[in-house]
Amino acid sequence: ANEIDRLRSLGQRDEAARLRRGYVGVHSAVSSVEEDRQRILREIGSRDIAVNKSIVVLIESGMSTTCLRRAAELGTDLRQAGELRWGLIMLGTMSYVLTAYLLDGDLSYWRIFDLVALPVLGIIWTRAEHDHKAFMATMSVKL
Repeated sequence: ANEIDRLRSLGQRDEAARLRRGYVGVHSAVSSVEEDRQRILREIGSRDIAVNKSIVVLIESGMSTTCLRRAAELGTDLRQAGELRWGLIMLGTMSYVLTAYLLDGDLSYWRIFDLVALPVLGIIWTRAEHDHKAFMATMSVKL
């Protein structure tokens, strides 16, 4: 899983570098059909600043969601924020499951909580947006 994560990360960094290389703003964008470019710029209208911010978030993180745009406005480093790392998910899940069995003492209530919480967290994770999944995977190891 870690090798898959590493290869995917390299590809995403390369893609971001290519996108960043020629990007100077929405008004400087080129199109193979000038009429399409003009129509798109008319649709953007006065929202050009917001569109430029969304594009920067997209280039930095690999996606642009409301939560990521809000985080960018607060100055958060979004590089690789949208990367879902399967190695972290596996490590977090394994450590969570093993914790109840490695603890000493009478912790039967902990084992019940462990058995109930993991499927609930799994359901929450499957229904979450991609950037939230990436955050949850990263935080599962830190918890």
